[in-house]
Amino acid sequence: IAEAHITAQQIQFKLAQDNLDAGLAWLETHPARPDDKFIYLRQDEYLTRIRVLMHQHTSDSLAEARQWLDKLLSCAAADGRQTDQVKILVLKAIVDAHTNNGEQALLTLKQALTLAEPENYIRTFLDEGQPLIDLLHRAIKYNIVPVYATHLLKAGQADSSPSRPYSPTARARIRSGQPWKNLRRMVSGESKYIPVR
Repeated sequence: IAEAHITAQQIQFKLAQDNLDAGLAWLETHPARPDDKFIYLRQDEYLTRIRVLMHQHTSDSLAEARQWLDKLLSCAAADGRQTDQVKILVLKAIVDAHTNNGEQALLTLKQALTLAEPENYIRTFLDEGQPLIDLLHRAIKYNIVPVYATHLLKAGQADSSPSRPYSPTARARIRSGQPWKNLRRMVSGESKYIPVR
């Protein structure tokens, strides 16, 4: 499982460099279907598969990505895994946008923002890059969780190091997403705020 996790992370890194061929080759050696039994320890593999399908960007690959996301979201909701739910909803919103389903994309993004706002998730949104940034702008335009969406955009503009946290219920806490790097910056005085999630 640990080796598979590392390999999945390597594929995601290659996808970030627009190396789709590596992702497609990985898919061929790791066959799976959305109706397979869900195994939580393989979730990183499932998410990697989804990202490859999204990068492939065909009608068939996006449809399959949506099937996987629906399955993972159902499992995450049943288990009460909020962090995973937010992550999956963000990806679903992007897939909806890619399939020209703008209204559904905003509805899905609203779910993600509403669930994420009390815990001040940041990296989960910003790490998805321009597709998510575009959706945040549209969310603000249509008054969808506008204060939090604006905060996320400002966090991105400030290179993910805003001087003050946005936290409607509690102070920001260190979460996953380069916590040790952020802690070093905090100690050195480079940043007063630790981006979360």
